[in-house]
Order: sequence, then structure tokens, then C-alpha cells
Amino acid sequence: MCEISGLALVQVREAHKQRSAGLNPYFVAKARFMRAGVPVQAVRLETVEANRGRAYSLNNLALATYAKIGGVPWVISTRGVATHELVIGIGCTEVGSSRLGERTRYVGITTLFQGDGRYLVWETTREATFDDYPEALLASLRKSLRFVRDQNRWEQGDPVRLIFHVYKPLKRIEIEAAKGLVDDMLKDHPVEFAFLDLSHQHPFQIFDSAQGGVEYWSHDLRRKATKGIYAPGRGTAMLLGPRTALLQLVGAREVKTWDQGMPRPLLLELHRDSDFADLTYLVRQAYHFSFMSWRSFFPSDEPVTILYSRWIANLLANLRAVPDWDGSALSQMRDRRAMWFL
Repeated sequence: MCEISGLALVQVREAHKQRSAGLNPYFVAKARFMRAGVPVQAVRLETVEANRGRAYSLNNLALATYAKIGGVPWVISTRGVATHELVIGIGCTEVGSSRLGERTRYVGITTLFQGDGRYLVWETTREATFDDYPEALLASLRKSLRFVRDQNRWEQGDPVRLIFHVYKPLKRIEIEAAKGLVDDMLKDHPVEFAFLDLSHQHPFQIFDSAQGGVEYWSHDLRRKATKGIYAPGRGTAMLLGPRTALLQLVGAREVKTWDQGMPRPLLLELHRDSDFADLTYLVRQAYHFSFMSWRSFFPSDEPVTILYSRWIANLLANLRAVPDWDGSALSQMRDRRAMWFL
């Protein structure tokens, strides 16, 4: 159940993607309605008019719409844990005024907590330029800790675990700053840290020689074809060492077409400054978060900790280009759970 606070449906065209953000009807409409405190759901005219795949597109449209009006489609089923757990995601995107123009790197920050994927939308989401993101991370972490501590009524001595999902290895100075902030705020709590780098950029590949592939009808070839030959099943994990693992999030069935090639696993590397070092637990948690996207009923090829933060950074960075946009417009949103960036 959710309380409906209003929603704007905006129809756009595929060709609008070629326009700069300041002249793109999607971003202009998003900025205007968000300033009025109204979440926006866009739909492309080509999607509505298409015959093939329309049902899947409308399903995803309904899902994202439900989340934007404050609904909670699903969370992760987890065993009861005795630790208060926060999972902080840091993702990156590059935004430019044109495809060939100079691009600026922005970093987005998201926070999920208690291991079940419940999402703190409001006090903990923002974007920052690459140079400014350490300061933004500390500000987000400070708000997250204060919010969850008060919301869940933490008692003195309760153990706390902070897990960071990052798109690049954190520098030691960044880790020390995060630990210093937490130690200052949570003096009465034993705290564990885990700093986990998640990346598709690596030289490793997993093969399953028993996988003969999945047959499907290829509209391009106009005949049956086979996809995902030798691709391991989704969820296959391989520990390469005490701090390194591979996780396959695209299996033979998730490969879209035969010419997509061999899907690459996700590389997870645990930083040596991590106090919590149960890599099996961390890999399993990352896998569970890959089912948490509320933009689609299909699982994603990354945990939402990274996906959401990238989407936040991309959307807010593009909104900066819209005339009269003011980042404080986010505070006008009526429902703090509304997933405005989906």
C-alpha cells in the first residue's frame, strides 16, 4: 500500500535523445514538475506504438510508476541479523553538452540499509563532481547514520556494520576520513567496515563447458539461433582469494542475442582496510541486490547500489543544464520514498 501524492506522465520521442539536456523535453519537464514537488514518469511514443515487446515495456512502466508514488514493490528476504547494517553505493557517470564535447565526471551516492534493500531516498541521495565527491560522501554518510540511528532507535552497544559498494578502489585517505566520522558519531557502538570494489573492467572470464546455449527466435536472422554458449548460469560465483571473487550476473538465459558475445562476470575486491572480511557473505549480498531494481522486473547486471547511484548522478547532472533548475527542488518532493530517478 502507498499514499499517492501525484504523478506527471510525460510523453517524449526517441529523437529527443539527440538534443542537449537544456533543450531536451524529458529533462525540461522533469525539472518543472520536480520543482512543484511532483514525480515524473516518462514514456516514449515509440514504446506505446510498438507491437513487439509492448507488454514488457508497459509492465516496467507500471513498476517504476508505483515506486515513484511511494510504493515498495519488493525487498530482499533475509535472515534476521543482530547487526545494524548500512550499505552505501558509489557510482559514476560522465555527462557532456554533446557527444563529441568535453565531458564532466559526476559521482552519485545511494544508501540502502539493514540488508533487505530498503532504500533511504531522501537525505542520502545526491551527485557531485569527481573532485568533490569525498566531501559529499561524508555528508551523505553523516545524514544516513543519524537518520537510521534515530529511526531504528539504536541502543548503546548495538553493533553496526557499514558496507561500501564502490565503482573504484577508495583511497586510504578517504577510508580514514569515513572511519573517523563514524567513530566520532558512534562512540558507543562497535563498528565494522567493508570496502568492496565492483568492476566489469578486468581480464577474467568464466566458462561453463557444459552450457550448450539457449535457442531463441532471432528477428534479425529470421530463424532460430543459439545464444549464451559456454556462459555460466546467473549467480555463479568463484572465489579467487580471500579478498577477491568473480560473480556472474548475466547467464545464458539473460544474454539478449547470439551476437552479444560472452558475458563478463563482475569482479569484487575487498580492500585490506576492511574489518568485516566475510567475502562469501558480501558476494551473496551483492547478488541479492542485483534483483532489487524497481525500473524493471528483470534482474540487472549490477547491484542497485551501483546502478541507482549512477542514475542519480546522470539525472541530476543533466538537470543542471536546464534553465532555472535548482537542486533544492528535491526538497519539494512530497514523498521521501518516491524513486524520482527511475
